[in-house]
Amino acid sequence: MGEAENKEHDLGHEIGLGITILRGLMLIVLGLSLLLIPDKTYRMLVNAMGIYWLMTGIVLIRRHAHARGNRLLLAAAIAAVLTGLLVLGRGVSRQWLAEVWVKGLLGGVILLNGILHATAQSRFGRGALRGRPLVNVLLGLIEIVLGVLVLVTPTGREPIVFSIAIVWSLLAGGFLLVGAVVQWLQERRQQRLDQAAEQLSLIHI
Repeated sequence: MGEAENKEHDLGHEIGLGITILRGLMLIVLGLSLLLIPDKTYRMLVNAMGIYWLMTGIVLIRRHAHARGNRLLLAAAIAAVLTGLLVLGRGVSRQWLAEVWVKGLLGGVILLNGILHATAQSRFGRGALRGRPLVNVLLGLIEIVLGVLVLVTPTGREPIVFSIAIVWSLLAGGFLLVGAVVQWLQERRQQRLDQAAEQLSLIHI
């Protein structure tokens, strides 16, 4: 890999890490807002979900676009992006697509991603913690419950939906942040080791 390719890889990696941190912070802010604001609004929840799944879909597309054997993951990522766009633009899309269908699409995407996480077909978070199966199963099961509730509840405004959304957003946001921080620390440690090894090799030349 040439120097230009290395720089491009490093830039893409830093962007991916930044997006992960942003997703984690957004989920924690969402969870705390739903927990601490007595007058919880459905619009706040749905808008945050739309932004999160839009970003998640983009991350998954970037991660799996060039990998073979991941057509289901790629399809889930594309569905997440389209659903996120429809949710955020529902003020316009409701002219030709009823909001109940947008709610159904959102619930379906959450449910599908929950199944993928629970069955270890998709790993949650950055590479540093992505291999923790119990965390993936736990968050996957919570996503499955949340997706089903969004699908079957009449309006999506029921207290149980908000309660599950609070649990999921705080756990998922915390996991994303911890994974990003751990990976960042590991990479900085590896960089220091590489620099030390390079300096040692120069001494022995």
